[in-house]
Amino acid sequence: LKHAATIRKKLSCRSHAVQEAGNFDENDIELSSVPPVRATIISRFRRQNEPIFRVRQGTLVLKNIALNHFCYGIDIWNGNAAIQIQPALGADESPLSSSSRPRAYLHQVDAVSRSGRGIVAIDGGICSITRCYVHDCAATGIYVGGPG
Repeated sequence: LKHAATIRKKLSCRSHAVQEAGNFDENDIELSSVPPVRATIISRFRRQNEPIFRVRQGTLVLKNIALNHFCYGIDIWNGNAAIQIQPALGADESPLSSSSRPRAYLHQVDAVSRSGRGIVAIDGGICSITRCYVHDCAATGIYVGGPG
């Protein structure tokens, strides 16, 4: 039993208060036996302009989760965001199909993008945002635009 408690302690997430600071360093992870308030996804992409979630078709549902995004690149129009909802584009840069528009339903999501936008819904992407906290983004927190 003592061994199991040690494993639980090492596998638990750091406290939510540390996540909100926005300064993530792998050496600063706090080990705690107290379960976190919510799950957290921390992204550090080597590829440029890469979102945590890119919704091109279908539906994404996120509830009670924290997202901490960072990637290289400065293209906030093409992926430098925590979440991007945008239909697949054809050769002429217009959405391929208006009948299967991508959707995202976000509820109690804490989103940070230290390199770009928080949430992007463009070119007919559909997004419902309720009781979310989008903050400390390098660019616009929530962007809705484009044709469609």
